[in-house]
Amino acid sequence: MVTRVVTAMLIALPLVLAAGCGGREEPPPPAPGLAVFTGKGFTVGYPKGWRQDPGNRIFRGADLEVLRPEPPQRPPQASWSVFTEERKRPMGRMVDAFVALSRTARDFRLVERRKLRIQDADAQLVRKSYSAPHGEDGWTTLHQTDLFVDLGGSVAAVRMIVIGAGGGQAGRWIDDVVDSFRVTA
Repeated sequence: MVTRVVTAMLIALPLVLAAGCGGREEPPPPAPGLAVFTGKGFTVGYPKGWRQDPGNRIFRGADLEVLRPEPPQRPPQASWSVFTEERKRPMGRMVDAFVALSRTARDFRLVERRKLRIQDADAQLVRKSYSAPHGEDGWTTLHQTDLFVDLGGSVAAVRMIVIGAGGGQAGRWIDDVVDSFRVTA
């Protein structure tokens, strides 16, 4: 009797797994308009059509950096970057240090800082604006959103920057990127 039960279970197991009942739920696809970057232990969306530009790197340490296409001779007006780094201290302290350093920027304004849960991972979202040199003698406003996700031994950081007055209107694609983050390991 026990042999028949075990045999029946072994026969049924591949059918259950093939039916998608393997216990691991597939994440929903990212919002339309997003491509997917796969990092070590996570995936996250970024705007489709944005491209790497090795001659115009903003953050040299990024795992991937893409820029919004612009007309010829116009500098980048928006960027998306992802970084991973070893977590040497609690993520909250890392974000505290990030915000403290950010406060040194000209016209700094902390728009939002909040804690999130992404699946079972702790995360923090930081939205800020500040001024940076632009052109010969001018300054421009940068709107920056950073998503930090604790992956256990490392932290993934997704950075989105929009330059100029229209930066505050970029919220939709930025929210889609934040919503697309998935922990995979």
